[in-house]
Parts: sequence; C-alpha cells; structure tokens
Amino acid sequence: MYGGESATMNKSKKNIIIGATIIFLIILGGFGSYKYIKYKDYKALLNKAEAYMDIENYDKAIENYEKTLDYKNNKDVLDKINLAKEIKESKANYEKAMELYNKKDYLGALELFKKVSKRDNKRFNLAQDKIKECIKIYVNENLDKAKALAKDKKYKEAYAYLDKVLSIDKENIVAKNLKDQYIKEEKELQEEIKKAGEEGEKVEEEQKKQTEEEKKIKEENKNLQGQVTTKKKAEEIVKNKIGTSNNNMKTICEGEEVRQGVSYYLVHVYEVVENHTATIGWYYVRKDNGQVFLWDLASDILKPI
Repeated sequence: MYGGESATMNKSKKNIIIGATIIFLIILGGFGSYKYIKYKDYKALLNKAEAYMDIENYDKAIENYEKTLDYKNNKDVLDKINLAKEIKESKANYEKAMELYNKKDYLGALELFKKVSKRDNKRFNLAQDKIKECIKIYVNENLDKAKALAKDKKYKEAYAYLDKVLSIDKENIVAKNLKDQYIKEEKELQEEIKKAGEEGEKVEEEQKKQTEEEKKIKEENKNLQGQVTTKKKAEEIVKNKIGTSNNNMKTICEGEEVRQGVSYYLVHVYEVVENHTATIGWYYVRKDNGQVFLWDLASDILKPI
C-alpha cells in the first residue's frame, strides 16, 4: 500500500516540474518575442528617420528619431537628432541667402551663406563658392560707385563706399590705394578752392574799387551837369583843373565846337611873357557834364584830364 502511494507522489512531482518548465519556456518565449518585436519596431523607426533625412524632410526625421528613444535611449540617436536640427537650419539659411542673392542683396546673402553648416554636405561647398562670389560682386560694385563719386569730386561719399569694401575685405589693395589717392586729390582741391577764394576776394575788391571810382566820377559828372552854360564857367573849370596861381596865366574861351556829336567850349590857356604870349595848351570842356580834355594838336585827339 505504501509503495503505491509513493509512486503516485513521485509521478505528481514529476508532472508539476514538467508543467512548470513548460510554463517557464512559454513565458521566456513570449518575452523573447516581445523583445524581438520591440527591436523590429525600433529599427523600422530608425530606417524611416534615415529615409526622411535622405529626402531632406528634417521635421519628419526628427519626429521618428525621437520615437526611437521610447525603445532605446541611444546617444547615437541623440546625435542624429541634433544633426537633423542643424542641417534643417543650415538649409533654411542657404535658401534665404539665395533669395537675397537673387535680389542683389549681396551683403545680406553673404552673412547667411556663412551660417551654412560644415556638416551640411549638400550645401556647404556651394555656400563657400557663393561667399566668394558675393564678396567679389559687392567689392566691385562699391569700388565703381566710389570712382564715380570721386570723379565728381564727391570725396566724402566716395570714402563711405570704400569703407564698405574694407569692412568685408580689410586687405583690399585697390580700396586702400583709391582712398589714399582721393585723400590727396581732396586736399589739392581744397587748396585750389582756398586759392580761388583769395583771388576771388582780390577781384571782388578791385571791382568794388572800380565801382566806387565810377560812382565817384558819375557823381562828379552829375554835379557838373547843367553847370557849364557859359564861356565864363568853362574858363573857371579849366583854370581849376590846371590849378595854377600864376597871374600871368590866362584862360580864355575862344568859342564853341562840336566833335562827333558832342558840344564843347574851346578854351585857350597861355602865359603873357613881356611883349608876347606863350600858349600852354588848348582845352575842350564838354557842355553836358564839364569834363575837361587836352587837345593834342599833332594827333587831333582829345585826352581826358
């Protein structure tokens, strides 16, 4: 009886062990399947993210990279996320730079081309070429503007354009030489202006003096107008003009004469010497203004005195 019970108990224990082993294997298999499925999903997301990177859909790539972190917190994936963000920004800078470049805003484009990432394999070298091109165009444009302004003697404005060139190319030899040349030209121009101003002042002073002389003569003539109405007046005018106090000097109006449409009194000035007279000269006095002329007998010309 006891032998039968013992056999039965051993059989039960064996069944329990077998059952437990089967359950363990089932659980282990399920866990393995779960891990396999999880790895498969992780790889699918990773591959999807890489595919989006290839077509430059960086937002989708970042989204899928971030989903892989739910399965595995991987430093490599974090680096890929940062790279995607960096290239996304790099692409945006390049596209904006090209937009400004096409609008001929070369300085604005230049600054954005400089922001294109070295890790942006598709655009970095293109951006470097555009940087050189922008600098060349910008420099040439500003040099041309400076030359045109300097040609019109607008040196201060020319300096501004040369400074723009030197702001992006400090060692530009053309801009440096032009600036030195224009500084010299401006100095020479200022000296010429100063000299011209001094000469102008001199001319102005001479003109002023001449004007005053003409005004004085005109005033004298004005005072004389209407006064020479008699021979006696003509004699007095000549006598005062000669300015002699010699009592033997005589001033006699010998008549009237019209020369070239102008009426004159003819005044004879002579000196009484013992038993004869010595002629000093013949003078013409204009009737209209009292102006006195000495008659040159040899040339028959009236010389104003």
